[in-house]
Amino acid sequence: MKKIFFVLVLFAVSIVSASGGSVYSRYGAGNTYYYMSAGKLALGGPGIATTGRRNLDNMNPAGWASVNRTRIETGLNYNGILIEDYSNSAYYSNYNFAGFLFGVPVSEKYGITISGGLVPLPG
Repeated sequence: MKKIFFVLVLFAVSIVSASGGSVYSRYGAGNTYYYMSAGKLALGGPGIATTGRRNLDNMNPAGWASVNRTRIETGLNYNGILIEDYSNSAYYSNYNFAGFLFGVPVSEKYGITISGGLVPLPG
């Protein structure tokens, strides 16, 4: 009996996860983006841990200590999806504002940076 229940639960989960798109789109939130730059987006999850002198990252404020010049970062995400079957096809696309950040180094020796900006909350 437990094996049948397990198979049914596994089957139900596979149907729900195979529906396509983001699970958040059911609740009106759509796809969530945590990165503003294409480089961080290409790295995926490990992109949060990277630091550098050339970028600001709202998910890793510890990386702001290495900023040595005034930085301005902004992002725009494009999402396109093609849905088709044997007789019909549709292409849906949208743009999302990913945010705006600026950072001004105060003391490079001590790693102090003043930063601010507008970043939409994910989800």
